[in-house]
Amino acid sequence: MRRRPGPRVILFALIVVACLASSVVYVGRAVARAHSSAPPPGIHVTHGASLASDPAPATIKPTAIRTTAAASLMATKGPKILFVNMIPDSTVGKLAVASLANPNSSRAVADLRCERVYYGGKRGICVARGGPLNSSYVAKVFDPSFKVLREFSLPGVPSRARVSSDGHYGATTMFVRGDNYASGNFSTRTAIFDLRTGKQVANLETMPVFRNGERFSNRNFNFWGVTFAHDDDHFYASLGSGSKTFLLKGSMRAHTLRVIHTKVECPSLSPDQTRIAFKRSVGTRGNWRLTVLNLKTMRETRLAGDDPIDDQAEWLDSKHVLYGNDNVVWKVPANGTGKPTKLLMYAYSPVVIR
Repeated sequence: MRRRPGPRVILFALIVVACLASSVVYVGRAVARAHSSAPPPGIHVTHGASLASDPAPATIKPTAIRTTAAASLMATKGPKILFVNMIPDSTVGKLAVASLANPNSSRAVADLRCERVYYGGKRGICVARGGPLNSSYVAKVFDPSFKVLREFSLPGVPSRARVSSDGHYGATTMFVRGDNYASGNFSTRTAIFDLRTGKQVANLETMPVFRNGERFSNRNFNFWGVTFAHDDDHFYASLGSGSKTFLLKGSMRAHTLRVIHTKVECPSLSPDQTRIAFKRSVGTRGNWRLTVLNLKTMRETRLAGDDPIDDQAEWLDSKHVLYGNDNVVWKVPANGTGKPTKLLMYAYSPVVIR
């Protein structure tokens, strides 16, 4: 008579099945994102109509891009771009680095897999799946060799990530209910961490907000999209209150936030610290376009392009802005002239390494 498996054997089998299922789901979702041009959970991206208007780069096939293993950021010499690789193969979702001189010819791929990434001052932050059976998210702090120095848990699903230019601070925005702000019904958690220790040093939800010199408060405040100044103190972020959005300037030393402009989402400070690139909703909710704000004159410049954009822009240099859309990194002049052009295929969450 054949003996039935004992409880321990059954439990072990269930654990193995669960682990395998989790791996299959993760890879399946990543590959699905690559084929459907969908971003990580919690980030809404509308397909760009102009994708077909520039046929040459659009015809680049994944197999035409040479991939090598990246042991460090120095795997690529000269000015470079760090990003999440979206070539639909076994490397999908992993960090990659490419030369800005010819970004589509080859890329070096690391083993670190991320949903969002940013880097500065020899420290990076990778928002990735973690916890039991990869059921939650963690922030992984890594060095130039992609070695994970520490990690800490994050609530919800990832939306944005930024690192200060000296690598001291990192910021994350998470959707705590998995919604996106295109729906108008969302809740965020935005916090700043000391990347040297992994400790949270600021929670924007608890910082007092001032507008025109007076305390500004609303129980439905949502904060997202931090960008850091170079002084290791000030930063900018967006605030949502009902249907209105505001640009905030914050100070970690004073532990305060101040409204300095309106109708701003996901700010990105220029390398010379004089301008902010941001997205603004036009027409229907979730129909965003990029604009640049001069912080001295408060003059706005609408950037070229008619496709909806849902990304926190990245500055390529003082004259150009990058953004992700449909797993393509686009480049557009920061002065409102020209038109968007494709810089990098099969990629998102770009970071320029200066």
